[in-house]
Amino acid sequence: MSNLYLVTMGPSPFSEKARWSLDLLGRSYTEERCIPGLHRPALKRIHAGTTCPALVVNKKDVLTDSSDILRWVDSQLPAHQKLFPDDPIQGSVVKDFCQRCDVKLAPEIIAFVQTYLTRAQFVELCSKGAAEDQVKKFRWMSFFIHFGLKSKLKLNPSNFKMSVKRIGQFFESVDHLLHGGKNYLYGDRITAADIVFASYAGAALCLPEYGGAALNFQDAPDEVREEVKRWRETAAGKFVQSLYKDWRKRRL
Repeated sequence: MSNLYLVTMGPSPFSEKARWSLDLLGRSYTEERCIPGLHRPALKRIHAGTTCPALVVNKKDVLTDSSDILRWVDSQLPAHQKLFPDDPIQGSVVKDFCQRCDVKLAPEIIAFVQTYLTRAQFVELCSKGAAEDQVKKFRWMSFFIHFGLKSKLKLNPSNFKMSVKRIGQFFESVDHLLHGGKNYLYGDRITAADIVFASYAGAALCLPEYGGAALNFQDAPDEVREEVKRWRETAAGKFVQSLYKDWRKRRL
């Protein structure tokens, strides 16, 4: 095991946040991508909790939440690259925005991506980057996992429409933050707010530069493609695309 060992799930926006944070830090790490429903053994092996992502630091310290991983990365960065600004007011605003992304945005994006997936599309999305033994096991378990996920998250057309509405409202709030042609959400350099929003929104925009397992836009369900095209044209959507091209793609 390397000094940094990350356990993720490919489609998880929370895993993308952790992945992007570590890539920004610039230190090498080992990533183990797991399939939803088959991730428990990997987490148990590193004495983590029950959800991904989880990060092992120096083979002993375990961080079991994407926000904890982001804060740990911030603690390793020099002062001029801090993701949470030292200024008390700006730092508080950035922290509050990240929490709103966690609570208000990420769950809606997961529902948006998952609702209309066929079982074959679900298997393909979840299998990207996973070990072959997990993929083989997943193929015959996928019906139960796919059905169970739809039931647990209440994925249905009515809730899909509500998720689309809430994601659109969140994008509109980011449009206002970017008013005047700003390059970043808060201040004149990248902060945790930019990383968190882009990590989550990148999944909804089906971006090819996404570090996890994103839907291929051309193969996405019609209901998803229609909204993706609209969101890509917003100020928030264009902002996320530029972040992925300028900050993310060159590190992958």
